[in-house]
Amino acid sequence: MGPDLAGVTTRREEDWLKRQIKDPEGLIEENDPIAMQLLQESDNIPMVSLGLGDEEVAAVIAYLKSIEQQTDVVVGLPSQYVPTVLIGIVVLIILTLVGLRVGKKKVDVR
Repeated sequence: MGPDLAGVTTRREEDWLKRQIKDPEGLIEENDPIAMQLLQESDNIPMVSLGLGDEEVAAVIAYLKSIEQQTDVVVGLPSQYVPTVLIGIVVLIILTLVGLRVGKKKVDVR
């Protein structure tokens, strides 16, 4: 449980993020307005210090940035395949009509 991290690197300055990740208690002691708001929103449950070094904090921020840069995957049929799909549908319809016409022949089975 915690705050929404979607877009956090665009909403917050990188220096603030570094301090929040490395020393969240220090921001609360300084009565940082953002940290106090997050504390209030989390029912006064503070973020614990994780004991991360500078390189690890930078890696966390880089990871958050990389997630935000990912775009949503568009699901659907790429436009380059539409003609092929339409031709396939037309061929199926023609084959079905041919099969129905051939199936109307009267065959005497003895």
